[in-house]
Amino acid sequence: MKGDPITDEIVRGALVAITDEMKSNLMRTAYNPIIYEALDFTVGLFDAAGDTVSIGLGLPMFIQGLSVTVQAKIGFWGLDGLAPGDVLMTNDAYVTGSHLNHIVLTVPIFHDGRVVAFSSSMAHWLDVGGVLQEKTRDIYAEGLQIPFVKVVKAGVEDAELLRFVAINVRRPELALGDYRAQLAAVRTGEQRFSA
Repeated sequence: MKGDPITDEIVRGALVAITDEMKSNLMRTAYNPIIYEALDFTVGLFDAAGDTVSIGLGLPMFIQGLSVTVQAKIGFWGLDGLAPGDVLMTNDAYVTGSHLNHIVLTVPIFHDGRVVAFSSSMAHWLDVGGVLQEKTRDIYAEGLQIPFVKVVKAGVEDAELLRFVAINVRRPELALGDYRAQLAAVRTGEQRFSA
């Protein structure tokens, strides 16, 4: 099937506008200046295989790590293991290629009952626990490691998981504030893409 250039440009422009809005939402609602001033984040839309469709740049170094993380989440749960309303979370340094402060939230986007895309964000939280003002010798000293988890399952937020995160950081109001900012950004991507 051959597309026409006008339709192609309209779709391309819409995808860029969606990731720009995701980026703006995250920057406006984040609690810490590392996100809204240093731009230590990236947001993006990905196809059902986890390949990049559009990126709202914060730090360009996150582009590959974000796509790889979305693909790893697909590999972990499978497309059939996802439900509308799920929000997938991790900071697995061995997957993201980054340190534990970089938290990744991902939302599967459904159409006619099947996953057609993903909305995702990687952002730097100020604190994930770990040693303070000392050198880290291993990943455990860096702080809280979050495996692949569903922080929201079919639209229901896992309050116990969020309490677990909150008790492992020094400033839980900041960490959970940045969680909510990221959640708003990926939900914006989901809603705009669906529309």
